[in-house]
Amino acid sequence: MQLKYEDLLGKQFKYNGRGPDEYDCYGLVKELYRRLGINLPEYASTEDCSLIDLMINKNQQLFNRVYKPEPFCIVTFIVKPPYTSHIGVVTENCRQFFHIYDKASVVVSNLGHPLWSRRISGFYCYKKGY
Repeated sequence: MQLKYEDLLGKQFKYNGRGPDEYDCYGLVKELYRRLGINLPEYASTEDCSLIDLMINKNQQLFNRVYKPEPFCIVTFIVKPPYTSHIGVVTENCRQFFHIYDKASVVVSNLGHPLWSRRISGFYCYKKGY
């Protein structure tokens, strides 16, 4: 499966951003999954750091937790402890991920970079058939 994403690189961050020019981290995940043919449910974004914890826990029927990165799985991070507060999508090579965060634009970063590797809280694959 091929994911077209080049047009998203450099798009700007905005809380509650759902595109096409501005995204928050969940809005970017929604857009990338849409391009994979998967429509994720909407969640009102907020600065409440428990949002992603809530989304993952509430939708266990949509996601399986996996213990290593897989192509196009969701990766979550604890940026502001104790909550999981950041989310991205693993690239096809399983060594990088797509994401966006406050005061930045859409980028591809390395999962192994110390800034991110020590903050990973989980990997989640979308269950087929939903």
